[in-house]
Amino acid sequence: MLRLFFEENIREERLPEFVREKLTAQGAILVRMDRLVKSLLNLSILELKNSCEPEEYNLAGQIASVLQEFTEIFEAGGIRVETDLPSRLPIQADREKIRRVLINILDNAIKYNRPDGEIVLRAGEEGGMIFLEVQNTGIGVPAAERDKIFEQFYRVEKSRSTAHGGSGLGLSIVKRIIELHGGTVSLDSSFGEWARVRIMLPKNADIR
Repeated sequence: MLRLFFEENIREERLPEFVREKLTAQGAILVRMDRLVKSLLNLSILELKNSCEPEEYNLAGQIASVLQEFTEIFEAGGIRVETDLPSRLPIQADREKIRRVLINILDNAIKYNRPDGEIVLRAGEEGGMIFLEVQNTGIGVPAAERDKIFEQFYRVEKSRSTAHGGSGLGLSIVKRIIELHGGTVSLDSSFGEWARVRIMLPKNADIR
């Protein structure tokens, strides 16, 4: 209801410009609050419900589908996307939770990229496990902060995260979902140049 109020009044032609600017700013704050609440709810559900609903499906197809959903956002930011994916990558996992992982990682790769930057996504099998890597060009992460990146509410560049509505919960949710599947997630980076998130998952996830 609040969002509808702001959206309707911002479009009012007789509205003084300084009032329109204030309403626009408050509307942006409301959007950030909405995202924060949703992220907190997602994290709470993951902490309370230590279970998944595994099914066998093609992870490569799911990755391609999620990338397609981001097409307009990539184009708007001038971001080039390179992929190295097999045609099939069978996995037994919770499809919806893995989809959330992909969305959160890509969202971060966009948010902390540079203008006209690049995202490289690779996936495949390695040592009987499935790996997924997402690397971007951008601000990177200082070596001293890499262990904190998956902590709740932690953000490397707070000003940019706030501007984009970030809550500092996206990677915490990723870590929790991957751990529920018996996998691991890590981050490597060259500060000021690139950052890469690497996920390792069992082909037949150890659902706990």
